[in-house]
Amino acid sequence: MRRRRGRSELKRNLEYSPFIKVVIFAVFAGGLAFLVFSGQQPEPTKNFIIALLVLTTAITQLWINQPKSFSRSSRILLIFVTVGVIDF
Repeated sequence: MRRRRGRSELKRNLEYSPFIKVVIFAVFAGGLAFLVFSGQQPEPTKNFIIALLVLTTAITQLWINQPKSFSRSSRILLIFVTVGVIDF
């Protein structure tokens, strides 16, 4: 049987911390705000509100359909970075 290293308390707290999840979502919303407000389209505030509604829907869908992925901050980060890279 292979010997495994135990996870440190800090890594475990970062992985399952609700605060870290909120930070990830806030950074993604900030990136959306940057993209929307740096463009030249009319009514950027309305477009940003629509983008936030879509983000909220995506977060809700992730929470309902993939609870294991939603519980881990690293997976949330991977999902939203992938979406951000594809969207950009």
